[in-house]
Amino acid sequence: KRYGSQCVVLSCDIKRVGNEFRVFAKGGREDTGMEAMSWIKRCIDNGAGEIVVNSIDTDGVKRGFDIEMLEKITSLVNVPVIASGGAGCVQDFIDLFEKVPKISAGLAASVFHFGEIAISDLKQELKNNNIKLEQELKNKEAEMEIMVQRKLAEQTIVIADQIRKQELEKLNQKDTTNQL
Repeated sequence: KRYGSQCVVLSCDIKRVGNEFRVFAKGGREDTGMEAMSWIKRCIDNGAGEIVVNSIDTDGVKRGFDIEMLEKITSLVNVPVIASGGAGCVQDFIDLFEKVPKISAGLAASVFHFGEIAISDLKQELKNNNIKLEQELKNKEAEMEIMVQRKLAEQTIVIADQIRKQELEKLNQKDTTNQL
């Protein structure tokens, strides 16, 4: 609570086992036996403020993010969810943000490391598809905050001016009374 829940980020490797999603450990090599959705919910209830979800089923495959799993998770929680595992091209990111509108971010590694996707190209394509980038949203929030601060400052000046006039009137009244 001292730092806020967003400072506690839950990172989970999840894989399908039979008909359920399970939490894995040790880089996806060890099945913990824990059902992923209830475990994620418990972690959020205990204070995690953000989730990074890596789908072991799609990681490294480069055929797109695990939309089904991400839809389930984003409908279960009310904290930011970052998708990882599966990005192979720009369209995979577009599909992610269009099909899972509550997702906060898409994470990828090798497609950037090996130059398969240029970050600037990805950002431009997201813009072309009317997908707002976090920085754009932050800029709009900052603009709104500045507008609010300016309005408050204007109101403060008006109030301070009214108080100053009242104090001057009181002083003038005292001077008039003292002169009599």
